[in-house]
Amino acid sequence: MKNEFAIREVHFYDDNLLQDPAFAKKLFQEIILASLDLPWLAEAGFAMWQIDEEILELARESGMYRLDLPIEAGSDRVRENIMNKGLYKNDGVSETIQLARKVGIERVYGYVIVGSPGETLGDIRATLDFFRQLDLDYRGVRFAQPFPGTLFHKICTENGYLAHDFELSRLWFDIANIQTDDFSVDEVTAMVAAYRAAALIQEGRYDHGTAMTEIAKNLGQHIADAACRIVPTIPKPSIGA
Repeated sequence: MKNEFAIREVHFYDDNLLQDPAFAKKLFQEIILASLDLPWLAEAGFAMWQIDEEILELARESGMYRLDLPIEAGSDRVRENIMNKGLYKNDGVSETIQLARKVGIERVYGYVIVGSPGETLGDIRATLDFFRQLDLDYRGVRFAQPFPGTLFHKICTENGYLAHDFELSRLWFDIANIQTDDFSVDEVTAMVAAYRAAALIQEGRYDHGTAMTEIAKNLGQHIADAACRIVPTIPKPSIGA
């Protein structure tokens, strides 16, 4: 099949490829034994609480070239009490990344979600500060989304958390659609924009003025003005951002 269809890479579309760790290990071992020599990745990443060194070693040996980590939040309180994912803590995130580097995984990507009801701007900032310090090759910051038909959408609708201009066409992870008594859409948008700008400035890809101009062009001058006030207060990462 590999040669017949000229398959060059495999992506696993599974909510949690490690749901059964024993099955996952067996799968990776069979790929190794078959000598498929196909690079692969798990689109939804690996569940943080089910990762161990053996799984990472087998995954790498079987061809996984990128580890995607759904870190979710940088606040243990938010992860446990709001996201119902209290099975791992911040220390475990750092240790997992170190393990991935140790076994030689080529790239490590991380993702967090901000802007859920129950979060404060302080929580969001804690997540972004923590995220900025991690040894990652890519940092994906996503806004929580109220997809229709979900309990999350029901909660947002019943409590008036949907943005005033909310419509289905805006349901995308880089658009903030939720506002609460703790944060507005503009505030959370400016916070994320500021941290992205700080990373680009730190990397030398933009100077401050260019970064603010880009924010103004894409998100509006009022967001750029707010982000401009936030950027100088962002601590520099202890590793390369």
